[in-house]
Amino acid sequence: MTTHHPYLRIISFDGGGIRGLMTAAWLHQLQSELPLPLGHYADVLVGTSTGSLLACALAAGMTTTDIIRHYQQHGEKIFPRSFARLVGEVERIVADEKIPAEHDISGLRHMLEEIFAEKILQDLDYRCLVGIYDITNTMPLLLDTADACHQSLKVVSACLASCALPTLFPAQPLSARCLAGRLFADGGVFDYNPTAQTIAKLLTQSAEPWDDPQPILVVSFGTGHSKRTATPRSGLAAPIENGDLTWLTEYLSGRLRGVEQRRLEDYLGRCRYYRVQIELPDELMDPTGDRGRNIHKLLSAGHRYLVDEGGGQKIHAIAQALQAASDAS
Repeated sequence: MTTHHPYLRIISFDGGGIRGLMTAAWLHQLQSELPLPLGHYADVLVGTSTGSLLACALAAGMTTTDIIRHYQQHGEKIFPRSFARLVGEVERIVADEKIPAEHDISGLRHMLEEIFAEKILQDLDYRCLVGIYDITNTMPLLLDTADACHQSLKVVSACLASCALPTLFPAQPLSARCLAGRLFADGGVFDYNPTAQTIAKLLTQSAEPWDDPQPILVVSFGTGHSKRTATPRSGLAAPIENGDLTWLTEYLSGRLRGVEQRRLEDYLGRCRYYRVQIELPDELMDPTGDRGRNIHKLLSAGHRYLVDEGGGQKIHAIAQALQAASDAS
């Protein structure tokens, strides 16, 4: 781990299809309160599915204005059905050898090529992780711009794999030699919030993570949840609005061999976690009807969260925390 800042700073983006447009609007508000590009304030940017587009776009230096423009121009053509509607279907078929895809991926590829052109992961300005799911070996994986194995991958290919939700888009191969012969799908198949995987990866990469480890500052952006959402399908999606990171204990203790439970709890107690999330009506969790109107409704809901539901104050607190960590370097 680096020691340039008092906290290891992670900015994380959930999956959620077109609802990533709302996240982009919140990022635009956050960027307006910071003097430097958002990537400057993160040691790691991470995203899965639509979150991978956001993370890679920021890592490539794209402005939040341009990110919003791309979602508005291309979003509903690329994400014709919402992430939430497909979760149940994915869980039923992910173990099958044959996974049907309903839509051509060319529209998504076109948008990604418009944004990233021929860039490879190594070309990104800031460290970025992309959540994908290895269908061949039935396990999650984080593509990493700091991993020599992954650096030659095109950003377009990485994002296509991260967005390849079964039944929506076909599974994707990746050209890296270490990933040859395998097919990959949307990282949301495992979990749509990549925070836990990211912390586990960073801690396991540290030579001695438990000798006065560097605490972690996490800013995690959701894409909305339904009022009638059932119990989360994994512990990784547990409610964390109050900043408590102890929900990670069971998962991380399983990933970090030899770590005592109590020491892990003590460590997580020193971390800071900001979660930006909103409750949405069912029509926006599962969009139907006039797609253009749903995009407008998403932006309106995101704006209402900032103005009327305390989101603006939370974004301001996040900006102050990120700026303080930067100033302390």
